Amino acid sequence: MTLADQDRQARRFEQIIGDSAALRIVLEQVERVAAADSTVLIQGETGTGKELIAHAIHNASPRSGHPLIKLNCAAIPFDLLESELFGHERGAFTGAIAKKIGRFELAEKGLSFLTKLATYHSPCNPSCCVFCRNKNSNVSEVDRPIASMCGSSRQLTGTSNEW
Repeated sequence: MTLADQDRQARRFEQIIGDSAALRIVLEQVERVAAADSTVLIQGETGTGKELIAHAIHNASPRSGHPLIKLNCAAIPFDLLESELFGHERGAFTGAIAKKIGRFELAEKGLSFLTKLATYHSPCNPSCCVFCRNKNSNVSEVDRPIASMCGSSRQLTGTSNEW
């Protein structure tokens, strides 16, 4: 193990404080999912540390040397969310004066973390769910699988059609 790997191993959970049995179980799950190239849904009530868990997954993953791109979907106006996530070309709509790279493309070699994706009903949400499930999209210029995480304080059940 190289010195850089040892440093990364030591810092993977640096922001998480606690030593309960429940937290140890969560951190074991973090290590399991961090090694996988899959989409992760982090659920918990407001204030329970979903973003800290996302950071821990990123820090423990092989993608830790690349960016963790975060987006609070509830903070983006309804009409702009899809453009923020997937980007757009110049002239795609009124006010699109330049090409904009979306958050998914920015996270191409790292991880994306979308919080509050289920906060409101949006026609973009099914696109996001399909993108996260398939890890690619014909909307985005990213031509390789994307690792993504979503956080929600709401219990998500069923299909994206319910959103």
